[in-house]
Amino acid sequence: YDVILFAIKDIEHVTIPSNIKKIDPSAFYSAKNIITFEFAPNSYLETICRSSFFGASLSKIVIPDSVKVIEDCAFENIYMKDIEVIISENSELQSIGLCAFRRTNIKHIFIPKFVTSIGSSAFYECGNLENILLPQELTTIKREAFFDCYHLKKVRIPQKVELIEDRVFLGCSELESIEVEAENPFYMSAEGVLWNKTQSTLVMIPKGYKKTF
Repeated sequence: YDVILFAIKDIEHVTIPSNIKKIDPSAFYSAKNIITFEFAPNSYLETICRSSFFGASLSKIVIPDSVKVIEDCAFENIYMKDIEVIISENSELQSIGLCAFRRTNIKHIFIPKFVTSIGSSAFYECGNLENILLPQELTTIKREAFFDCYHLKKVRIPQKVELIEDRVFLGCSELESIEVEAENPFYMSAEGVLWNKTQSTLVMIPKGYKKTF
């Protein structure tokens, strides 16, 4: 076997065997009694499916390097205080789906280099999120991806980003500036304000912007 289909809701101790390649939709949905959770070393896991851990009681998640896809709502509504999500620099992750970490109490997250798309509402209302480093291969940031991330202060847009959908940073009350790498052919930043490349369209003034505009 290489797929986890379903776990009992009152499960307390979880170790995902290394041979597992996929965790099916809602496999650990609302598993609120989890005390310990880990992936076995040398994991072959590739896909964390939709709502796999929706509402589960996880305090620390170490995503195996082999994971390529985190699907929609995979870790949504995890309210444990100061949850830690660890993704290494060697991660093969390519896609973060719709609402993947929505309303989850994470403070920091590293998005690895192969990720090209961040889904709509992926980090929606992650009110404790303070730092986010966007990867160089990123091309698309979808609608409301970082909506209401109140404590996010600075963001740097990589050079390959070609689409920033609407309301991406709406409600980020402490966001002071949005910087853009100079080589980006689609967007630019002028004193922390986000424009299109020709500066003919104002994309966004950060909510925490402190200068007079």
